[in-house]
Amino acid sequence: MMEAMGDVTYGFPTMVVLMTAKIVGDYFVEGLHDMHIQLQSVPFLHWEAPVMSHSLMAREVMSTPVTCLQRIEQVGMVVDILSDTSSNHNGFPMVESKPDATQVGWALLAS
Repeated sequence: MMEAMGDVTYGFPTMVVLMTAKIVGDYFVEGLHDMHIQLQSVPFLHWEAPVMSHSLMAREVMSTPVTCLQRIEQVGMVVDILSDTSSNHNGFPMVESKPDATQVGWALLAS
């Protein structure tokens, strides 16, 4: 609104007041966006890892067997893998060839 009038004299003080109000508000209560994330049950990673996770190894939380995609794959195979409801994988390692399993990338699901 201030930019539309061509007068930015109060721009910096307004931004300082707004940022201060946000910081103070977040200190005393949970933020509005955080409340909505919780209400909608959106999977969300917090800034800090849970205390128990520091001693976990990747093999303890990975699903087995690992479903890999080859670098060049048939569309039907990809559709079959993605439509398999028994696994809830969100990412698939892409490998150069199955015997070597040299990883060349990741195929991640975005929903």
